[in-house]
Amino acid sequence: MSVLIGLSILAAPLLQYMSMSILFGVFLYMGVTSLLATQFYERVLLFITPSQDHPPTIYVRRVTKILILAPVSSRSAAWGMGFKIERALYFDC
Repeated sequence: MSVLIGLSILAAPLLQYMSMSILFGVFLYMGVTSLLATQFYERVLLFITPSQDHPPTIYVRRVTKILILAPVSSRSAAWGMGFKIERALYFDC
């Protein structure tokens, strides 16, 4: 996947001839597929999965559910505040 990103940077002069909707679709696809490999996504899945179905990894079995979900809630709150600030700066003018 990183090879494709590198090639897209090298192919920048050719990308100007493609429509923006195609480029948005390609980069949206790349973002969604890379989301599945992040720890944030795994922790969100742990939030909605019952405790008996959690994977048998050390960080899940030895730590309470509240400590697993603390980074998720803090990152979600930070994202929400950033989104609210950005919306206030750019869209409410």
